[in-house]
Amino acid sequence: MMAPSARVQRGVYLVLAYFLSALVGVRAALPLYGEPITDLLFALTIALTVTYLCIADSLVLHRPLIRTAQWIMFFFWPVAAPIYVLWSRRAWGILVLLIHFVLLAATYQASYIFGVILGRVLMVWMR
Repeated sequence: MMAPSARVQRGVYLVLAYFLSALVGVRAALPLYGEPITDLLFALTIALTVTYLCIADSLVLHRPLIRTAQWIMFFFWPVAAPIYVLWSRRAWGILVLLIHFVLLAATYQASYIFGVILGRVLMVWMR
């Protein structure tokens, strides 16, 4: 069995990033917010997802990241990922970053509103 192509991997990691954004939004709205272990798991999962997304993207663009850059990406992903996008896409990187920032923020906000509604429905239902 062959491994999926870098394009497929990039797509999967991108979908996973949006899914995690939605999960974080729902979790922030529910009363369970603030559990340290789940916060840590979300942070690690997001860091891994963004790192693997950048690695897969670099393979699609035929500019593979060296191992050191991958570790730097993992530990400093909020800063390193936008720098990578700007480095790899040049001027188009600004547009790519803007589109994904707006879409991720909208996903988070929509899922937060859904979480608030879900929390209220559960509170009424559990009475």
